[in-house]
Amino acid sequence: MKPQRRMKYLGVLLAVALAAAVAKGAGESSEGTMQMTPVEIEFPKDHRFHSNRNEWVYFSGTVTTAEGREFGVMFTVFQFPSGAGRYGYPAMLGISDLETSKSYSVRIPGQNGSAGATAEGLPSIVAGNSKFVWGSNDTLHIGSSTRTADGTGIAVDMKMTPTRDILYHGGNGFILMGDGIPSGYFSLTNLLPTGGTLTIGEQQYNVTGGRMWMDRQWGDWTGAGYIWDWFSLRFDDGGALMLFQFRDAMDRVVMGNWTYRDKEGRVRYGDDFKVVAKRKFKTYPIDWTVTLPSIEAKFEIKPVFDDQTFTGLWEGLCLVTGRIGTSRLSGEAFVELNGY
Repeated sequence: MKPQRRMKYLGVLLAVALAAAVAKGAGESSEGTMQMTPVEIEFPKDHRFHSNRNEWVYFSGTVTTAEGREFGVMFTVFQFPSGAGRYGYPAMLGISDLETSKSYSVRIPGQNGSAGATAEGLPSIVAGNSKFVWGSNDTLHIGSSTRTADGTGIAVDMKMTPTRDILYHGGNGFILMGDGIPSGYFSLTNLLPTGGTLTIGEQQYNVTGGRMWMDRQWGDWTGAGYIWDWFSLRFDDGGALMLFQFRDAMDRVVMGNWTYRDKEGRVRYGDDFKVVAKRKFKTYPIDWTVTLPSIEAKFEIKPVFDDQTFTGLWEGLCLVTGRIGTSRLSGEAFVELNGY
């Protein structure tokens, strides 16, 4: 591997695995070297965290406030091995302010925490100032507070209710990552925020609505499986489309998959799609045209503003227009670009 490619590859591992959270034993234990064999997903067991090398719960979407504002929100809690059978729980929090075209984001290093369960057997994850608790009555509660590099305090404390069934990816809830190792993967694509607060600096906003998406993913893939472009399209009619495109260290697309659920609840799966970016922001390709021949789909995806970056990631709210067959569709999307 050429030196510049080797450095890029190492940068991907450091950025995604949040190396501050992973001790020297991570991935080297007998548990970490095991490759997960896909089995039938069972609930509530698989709502809870597992004992794999990689795991996270990821939320992204939009919230509206009583003050008449709209924000993009991304929140993730990871679980990575930290040696001797223990785990670290790093997190990420990002807020995009559509009115000012400014994003606030921070990676929160590995924290001591716990990934337990409620009395109903649902997840209860608390680590430092971050938490994800799935309580009774179909209420998901997330919270995190931290400071960005410039000292701006940001926080989210929000409850959500699922309004559609779980969406399994890969047909049975398992997909292959870029290195060919399987990952458990399912989503809640329509989470309705039912209350809470969002804070930027000294200003606190009261959350009254919006639409959020939750991803649950876990497995034992390697660093080569961490180089990807991920798109989640949330259509105004209630439908949803997820596209996962994996690249190698030379930025060549090596595999991908998609899941589409229409407004009636019908689900289709495939791997035939193409993503073409029209321009770049810094090193990140943006302004995409996405085509899926088997369902006669074509979409234009544009960021609400360009500068929605983390260290090593472009992670941002976008707008979507396009069609499937003769049906016109529009809505919003969240896009994550990793490894550029």
